[in-house]
Amino acid sequence: MSKFAQSLSIKMLRKKLKLDAPNLQNSESIATVSPSQSMDLPKTFLELEINLNESLKKVSFSHPVEYVYHPLDYALKPHTVFVNRYCTSHKKVMFLGINPGPWGMCQTGIPFGEVASVRDWFKINEDVSKPERECPERKVLGLACKRSEISGQRVWRLFKNICGTPENFFKSGFMYNYCPIALMKKGGSNVTPSEIKGDAQKLEELCDETLYDVIQLLQVEIVVGFGRYAEARALHVLEKSNPLNTKVFYLVHPSPRVPNNKNWEFMNTAFKFAHEALASQEVPVGCIFVHNGEIVATGRNTVNATRNATRHAELNCIDDVNQICKSQNCDVLTFFSAVEVYVTVEPCIMCAAALYDLNVRCIVYGCKNDRFGGETVFNVASVLKPVTRCIGGFRADEAMSLLKTFYKGTNPSAPPHKVKLKNKEN
Repeated sequence: MSKFAQSLSIKMLRKKLKLDAPNLQNSESIATVSPSQSMDLPKTFLELEINLNESLKKVSFSHPVEYVYHPLDYALKPHTVFVNRYCTSHKKVMFLGINPGPWGMCQTGIPFGEVASVRDWFKINEDVSKPERECPERKVLGLACKRSEISGQRVWRLFKNICGTPENFFKSGFMYNYCPIALMKKGGSNVTPSEIKGDAQKLEELCDETLYDVIQLLQVEIVVGFGRYAEARALHVLEKSNPLNTKVFYLVHPSPRVPNNKNWEFMNTAFKFAHEALASQEVPVGCIFVHNGEIVATGRNTVNATRNATRHAELNCIDDVNQICKSQNCDVLTFFSAVEVYVTVEPCIMCAAALYDLNVRCIVYGCKNDRFGGETVFNVASVLKPVTRCIGGFRADEAMSLLKTFYKGTNPSAPPHKVKLKNKEN
């Protein structure tokens, strides 16, 4: 653990034990950030990043790494604006990327920094210069770059759909890259830290230390790793010391290089509601309805909250769409025929029957429902003969992991456990 992290942990421990008397003139509440702290926070954060960037310059990389880009050198201006604008408070959730992509942060200096998102959503327009040694196939053009980074486009479009404005997202969230440098092969192909060989240990030691410091500085409650590598580094960093009891979750990486993530944004939104259900002690199923490419309804299980066994995620979404049709005076069946359903778990027999009866265009689900599945347990489609296509197995392991987490805990609405006792002989 670094000296910075040690000093911060000591301060937090003193607060928790109430060893420091409150000072009304200079309050340092853990839950809130004073104006002076909001100025110090981005400054300290930038210092951590720049120190890491300088330390990584001392690491030599062997084959196949041919080019090393340091966006925090040549694109420091837009990055500084990003940090000063959006890193002024503690963050409940921090999304963790791996390292800069050639058409994202390499161009703009911002994590997952797809040019259009940076220019049009963040309204950041600062100039960038050039890396020390530039790959001919990966020229840095800043906001003039015409290529779009698919990963960044997917990530920020998702959060734009959910949050509306950057301010709403960054109120409690933040985006951070585990490693601030880009590594490329001779032809410009990206090399992630997980793909390099002997040089990885030193790189990971430096990046691990800074990641820990960032988590403590921002008092992060939840780290969401994009991809298994980011998740693994966060878990490793917090394994020995986790004073904030920070939790680590995983999201499939939005890169088009990752298999089976064509519908990344839609399923990620469904998983967001599944996580929300889990946090509310409901069976973790999340669902969204998409109509002509736009999300029109979102839902999760609310059975325990409503004490109504029919309040499944899919039926909650159906109710929302019915209200839309009523308010817009449009035909319900025509509307539903253009709806795509994305749900984290195979719909149960009840929900499958309702969706098939409405003739939705397609159902994309995560893991199978071995207890009540409308395909696995009883094939509802064989009876109703719908036109609906049903595709399963999309991020099934992730969906099943959420279910296992729920069933390991306690369902607050479950009946008391009854143990059968053998009759004693007289």
